[in-house]
Amino acid sequence: MDLAVLDCIREQNGNYVLPFFWQHGEDESTLRKYVNVIHDANMKEICLEARPHPDYAGDGWFHDVDIILDEAKKLDMKLWILDDAHFPSGQAAGKMADADPSLCKQFLKYACFDVAGPKKQVTLDVAKAAKHYDSPFAAPDIFGGGEKRKFDDDELFAVIASRLDGKENDIYHLDDSLLDLTDMVKDGKLSWDVPGGVFRVFVIYSTHNGGGRDGYVNFLSKKSCRIQIDACYEPHYAHYKEEFGKTILGFFSDEPEIGNVSGYSGSDSAIGNQNMPLPWSEEMPEEMENRFGADYRRLIPALWMNVGSGEFTADVRVGFMDIVSRLCKKNFGEQLGEWCREHNVQYIGHIVEDNDNSTKLGSSQGHYFRALWGQDWAGIDNIGGQVTEGGADISHKGLLGLGSDGEFYHHILGRLGTSLADLDPKKHGNTMCEIFGAYGWEEGTRLMKYELDHFLVRGVNHYVPHAFSPKDFPDFDCPPHFYAHGKNPLYKPFGELMKYANRVSHLISGGKHLAEVAVLYHAETEWSGMKYMDAVKVARKLDEAQIDFDVIPADALVMGGEYAPILDKEGLHINGHLFKTLIIPGAEYLPESVMSFLEDAKDKEFNVLIADFAPQNNSASSDDKDAKALIKGLEIVPLPDLADKVRTLGIANGRINKGRFKDLRIYHYDRGAEKVFLISNESIYEKFEGDVEIPANGTPYIYDAMKNRIISADYNCDDNITLNITLKPYEMIIVVVPENDEEIKEIAVTLPKCANEGRNISGTWTVSFTDNENYPDFKDEIKMEELSNILEHDPDFSGIIRYEISFDGKNEDNYLVLEDAFEAAEVWINDEYAGSALCPPYLFEIAGKVKNGENHLRIEVRTTLERLVNKITGGAGFLGPDIKIVSPTGIIGDVTIY
Repeated sequence: MDLAVLDCIREQNGNYVLPFFWQHGEDESTLRKYVNVIHDANMKEICLEARPHPDYAGDGWFHDVDIILDEAKKLDMKLWILDDAHFPSGQAAGKMADADPSLCKQFLKYACFDVAGPKKQVTLDVAKAAKHYDSPFAAPDIFGGGEKRKFDDDELFAVIASRLDGKENDIYHLDDSLLDLTDMVKDGKLSWDVPGGVFRVFVIYSTHNGGGRDGYVNFLSKKSCRIQIDACYEPHYAHYKEEFGKTILGFFSDEPEIGNVSGYSGSDSAIGNQNMPLPWSEEMPEEMENRFGADYRRLIPALWMNVGSGEFTADVRVGFMDIVSRLCKKNFGEQLGEWCREHNVQYIGHIVEDNDNSTKLGSSQGHYFRALWGQDWAGIDNIGGQVTEGGADISHKGLLGLGSDGEFYHHILGRLGTSLADLDPKKHGNTMCEIFGAYGWEEGTRLMKYELDHFLVRGVNHYVPHAFSPKDFPDFDCPPHFYAHGKNPLYKPFGELMKYANRVSHLISGGKHLAEVAVLYHAETEWSGMKYMDAVKVARKLDEAQIDFDVIPADALVMGGEYAPILDKEGLHINGHLFKTLIIPGAEYLPESVMSFLEDAKDKEFNVLIADFAPQNNSASSDDKDAKALIKGLEIVPLPDLADKVRTLGIANGRINKGRFKDLRIYHYDRGAEKVFLISNESIYEKFEGDVEIPANGTPYIYDAMKNRIISADYNCDDNITLNITLKPYEMIIVVVPENDEEIKEIAVTLPKCANEGRNISGTWTVSFTDNENYPDFKDEIKMEELSNILEHDPDFSGIIRYEISFDGKNEDNYLVLEDAFEAAEVWINDEYAGSALCPPYLFEIAGKVKNGENHLRIEVRTTLERLVNKITGGAGFLGPDIKIVSPTGIIGDVTIY
C-alpha cells in the first residue's frame, strides 16, 4: 500500500532538510568532520553557503568543494550550492565591478524646479541638472563594502512640466497635462515661456550612479543577468559536470534584489516614493512604448508624485511595476532556472519578503509570484526573530533594528510560498523555508519546534536550517550554530527535531493541498497608490477561523495565461486545485485582468467577496458604465464578518464544532491513498479542548512523528469524522485517514488514559552539571529542595543539568510531566530510558517502568549556549551590545506523576 505514513514508520521517508554549511576556507579535516556532523544530525543534503569564503568560484573554493563532495559521496549525501559569493545573489562573483557600464544597474533620477507664470523666456541649465551628485549624508551599505564605482555617462532622458493643482493630505498634486519640453532643450539649456499658473519642471536623467546596491547585475537586462550564469554557474558545471543531477542537486539564489535603493524599509522602496531612483535598462523603452505609447516619457513624473486623478496615477504606476517585475521574472529567475534545468539540476532560493516587501522595489523584486516563477521550488525565509511565540501581535526590533511586522510573518509569509507551489506545475508542490538563522544563541529546540510546526501546518515541506558554522566558537555571525565544534548541548535534540521535520514533510509531499478559498495578492492594488487593503488582513481572519486558503496573483486569473486557469460551474481550477470562492481585499483600484475575470465570474455564478470596500471606478476609465455596474454587483463584506460569511458558503477544510479558538490551525493534504490533517495549537499559554470535524470518511489514526508511531484515535463518523482533541500549548497532532487501514491498524498502539489528579514529586534533589563536550561526566553536585532556583548556583551556566531523586511509585503510574523546562529534557526511571521532549508539553510515558515502592528518577535538561556566550563575550553581539531578555534554565516548576 502506498502510504506515506508507513514510509515514515519504516524509516524510508526521503530527505527534506538541507542546512547551510558556511565556508570560510577551513582545513580538510574540519570540512570532512562537519559533513559527518550534519549527516549524524539526520540530514542527507547540504547547502554550501559561500558568503564568508574568500575565493568563491576560484581555486580555493573548488579545492574545498572537492573535499566536501568526496565526503558527501561516501555518506550518500547530496549538495546544493549558493549561486554567488554572498547574498544578495546578483554580484556575479565580483564580475560586475569592472563590467561594461551598459550592463550595470541603470536608474532614472530627476531634479525638479517650481516656477510661477506667466513668465517668458525662463531659462534652466538642464545639462547641469541632469547629472548625479553624491549626497554627503548617504548612509554606508553595511553589506556592500568597498569603494562605489563612478560612472561618467549620465544622460538627459526628458524634461517634463506639469501644473501644480493643489494639496491634499499633505501631498501635492500635479494636473495631467504633463508637457514634454525635451525637444526645447538646446545646447544643454531650456528656454520656456511659462503659461499662467504654478508649474513643476522635472529634469529626468538616466544614470548608472546613485543606486542602493553597487556592483550587481541589472535585473531588467537579460544581457546583464547572463553574467551571473557565466561567472557562477558555468564554472561549477565545468568542474562538476558529471555530478550535476547526481551528488549536486542544484543552486540556491539568496535574496536577489532590484537594488535601486539600499536597506530593507518597505516605505523607502514602494513605487510613489518621490526620492527613489527608478530601475531602468535598455529593454525598458520598448516595453514602456508598447504599454503607454510613443510619448510615454511625459508620464514618468507620475511614478514619483500624484498626477491628475487617482486612476491616472494608478495606471502609470501599475503599468511601470508590471513591466519591471516581468523583466525581473524573465531575465533573472527564468533565465537562471532554464539554464539549471538544461543542465540537469534544480534552481531554488527566495527573495526578500520581510515586512511585506515582496510587492516593492529596493531589496525585493516587486512581485513575489513573478520573482520565483523561474525556480523549481517556491521559497521563503524566516530568520532574525520573525515567526516567534505569540508573535502575530508583536512588532519588535529585528536583525537590523527594523520594526518587525508580526502579523505579516505569522499570517501570510508561509502562505506566499505554499500558494505558489500549489499554482505552478513546475514546483510539484515543493516549498522551501530558510529557518532558524539569526535568532541568537538563545534559540533552542522549543522555539525551533514552534517555528517548524508553524510552517508545516501551512504546507511548507523543505527546510534550510541556518546554520552549521565551522568557525571558532563563539561565531558572532547569525547564531545559533547547531554544533559549534561540539559545544552546543542541543546538537543531539536538534538531530531529533530534524528527523521530525523529515517525517512530517514526507507526509505533505507528493499529493495535493486542498483549499477552497483563494485570496487575491495585493501587488497591483498597492502599486496603484490608491486606498487598498493588504492581503494579510484577510489572511488573519481566515486563519483565526480555521479556513484554509491560497494567495493567488492577478496573473492567475487571466484565461489563457501561464497559470492556465479554468472557470466553470464547479469553480476556479488552477493546476489541479479547485477554488470555490475568491476574496478580494478591499481596493479602490483593480487591474484590468481582475475586472475581466469578474465578468466571467458573474456569468459562471462564481463566488466573489470583497472585504470592506470596492473600487468606485474601473481601472481604465471612470466613464465605463459596465465596469461600474459590475463592481456594484460585488458582495462587499465587512472584514470582521468575512470568516462567518465564508463558512455560510460551505467552505470547510476542518472546523471546530463549537466555540472559537483563534490559535488553532488545520491543514488538509490529500495523497490519494491517505488523507493527512495537521492540527496545531499555536498558542503558547492556552490549551485547546473540543471537537474538530475534518472532511474525510474512514478510520482516522494519530501519527506521532516525534516518536514515529501510530496511535489509535477516538472518533465519531457521520458525514465527516469528528475527533475530540486536547492540544496543549506548542502541540500539533497529525491525523491520517487511509483508504485501506489493514496494515496500519495492526501496528497502531493505544495509550493509557491520564488521570485528572497527579502527585508531585518532592524531596531533596541531587543536581549535577556538565558541558556537552564532557558528557556524561557530571560534577559540581549540589542538593536542592526547590528546582526553580537553579540560577542561584551558576547564573552563567550552559550545558546539561542532571536531576536525581528517589520517589514512592505505583506500578499503575503512566506519565511523568515537567511543568516546564529550558530546553530539551530526557527521563530515566530506574535507569530505563523513558524518552525525550524538545519543547512543551514535557510529558513522558513511564507505564511499565515504575514499580511499587521506591524508584529512582533521573532527568537531564539541555540548555542553549546563550549564558555561556554572554559570559565569554561580555554581552557583545554581531551588531553591537546584545541586550535582551534571557530565558530561564533547567526545570521550572513541579514534576508530577499521573
